[in-house]
Amino acid sequence: MGMNVLWAKMVQEMFKNTTQTFWTLLALNSTIVFQLYGFVITPDTPLLFAWTATFYALWKLIQTTGKQMGLAMEAISTGGCSDGNYTSGVGTPTIDGMGIVGANSHRADEYAELSSINNMILLIASVCHKIETS
Repeated sequence: MGMNVLWAKMVQEMFKNTTQTFWTLLALNSTIVFQLYGFVITPDTPLLFAWTATFYALWKLIQTTGKQMGLAMEAISTGGCSDGNYTSGVGTPTIDGMGIVGANSHRADEYAELSSINNMILLIASVCHKIETS
């Protein structure tokens, strides 16, 4: 129960969305139930908790760094087909979508805001530097 409260606080703070929090907690609890009753092979609960905490810490680092640069940082869930699905699927904390700002991906009206390129490169480099020096 204590982990559910912690997970709920982390997800609610990241997404600021009650529905997203509910579905995330349902997915996390399903993983734990499946593991306990042997329905599927999943990471054990302490590993899942550590992964969640690591992901949250990474997100907070990115959010803080972005805010220091004057960038509006918010977590959103968009779905889609990213290589991040592979890395997150094997337990690596993964944050996707730190590329160029734009919209309408993979459509005829897709566009990129060229003015965002320098800021996004600086954000990624700053986060990597903070991870390396911490």
